[in-house]
Amino acid sequence: MAVDWQAARHEYVTSEVTHEALAESLGCARETVSRRVKKENWDDQRSHYRHQVITKTVETASTTTAEAAARHIRTAQALLAKGMEALEGLLATELSVSEIRMYIVAAAELERKALGMEEVSRVDVIHHSPPAEPPREALELLRDELDRTLN
Repeated sequence: MAVDWQAARHEYVTSEVTHEALAESLGCARETVSRRVKKENWDDQRSHYRHQVITKTVETASTTTAEAAARHIRTAQALLAKGMEALEGLLATELSVSEIRMYIVAAAELERKALGMEEVSRVDVIHHSPPAEPPREALELLRDELDRTLN
C-alpha cells in the first residue's frame, strides 16, 4: 500500500505528532519518515504554521479585547450620563456627605476600569472612610456648593 505523503505532511505540520508516531500510523519505518521530513523541510513548515496560528490567535484575542473595551467604555459613559442626569435633578440637601462620596468614588472607579486604568493610584482621601460625623460647617459648605452647582 502506497503512503499518502501529502496527508502525512499535513498531519506532521499541523500537529505535535512525532516521527515515530507518524511512521507507526503510516505503517513504515521511522527512518523513512525522518528522511522525508528533512528532505521536504517539514520542520520549517511546522514552525511557519505554528507562527501563523499564534499570530491569528493574538489578532483574534486583541480584536475581541478591543471590542469588549469599547463596549465597556460606551456602557460606562451611558451610565455616567444617566447618573449625572439623576444627580443634577436632586437637591444637595437630599444627599448625605457619604452618599455624595459614594457616587463620586463609584463613578471615578467605573471610568478608570472602562479606560483600563485600574493600576492608577487613587487619592488617599478615597481610601479612607469618612469621619462618623463630619464637621457641621463643612457639611453646610458642601451642601451650599452642591445647591449652587445643581440649581
